Amino acid sequence: MARPRLFKKRTRPDPGTLSYSQCGEDLICDFLLQHILGIKEPYYLDIGAHSPINRNNTYLFYARGLSGVLVEPNPDACLKLRKVRPRDKVITAGVSDHSGSAAYYRMDADTLNTFSAADKQRYIEQGHKLVSEETIELLSAPELLSKHCERCPDFVSIDVEGLEMPILESWDFDAERPPVFCIETLEYALDTTGRKRMDIIEFVVGKGYRVYADTYINTVFFDAARWPGKGILG
Repeated sequence: MARPRLFKKRTRPDPGTLSYSQCGEDLICDFLLQHILGIKEPYYLDIGAHSPINRNNTYLFYARGLSGVLVEPNPDACLKLRKVRPRDKVITAGVSDHSGSAAYYRMDADTLNTFSAADKQRYIEQGHKLVSEETIELLSAPELLSKHCERCPDFVSIDVEGLEMPILESWDFDAERPPVFCIETLEYALDTTGRKRMDIIEFVVGKGYRVYADTYINTVFFDAARWPGKGILG
């Protein structure tokens, strides 16, 4: 006599359980957007997109049929982004507190590519090699939003290896207030101490946002004015 099966066999992951982010940030932001803020189809902006799928905070939304803007200074990475994510608008540029251009240092490990001459030198001292130096366009946050975004994004992911503050300082929060930000706030890109970038957290909170979650590497913020009802915010 066959024994009864106690559990239904699963042939694929349940919808919504598969994360493409480094530490599940996409699922956290998806829950916050959909189930708390009521934004079912977020328009996203990914600054420092790098990979089209793996360790990417916006691919979950792309896989759902949505689209947005991806910004990445590495020309080779942009080719992959355009190939894998043709619905997205891909911009080959860096983002800072000013527009123009800057030297972009490409290292033997592309995750170490940087606009920072100090970081480039530190990587060389650690045994890495400089592959090339290129001049890449720089956009300020207001210029990026006005030229390349259809509207104010619902979700903004920022991962630019320690250069997050210039972007945030140039952001016009009075004119453009995305409901949700996911920002890298771990200082390991700058040194080896693993400290949190409290200056970033304090700056964003000072603009009227609250911390919703922290994965140690990234911090998720939401616009406090968008929180439904009073609830925990008083």
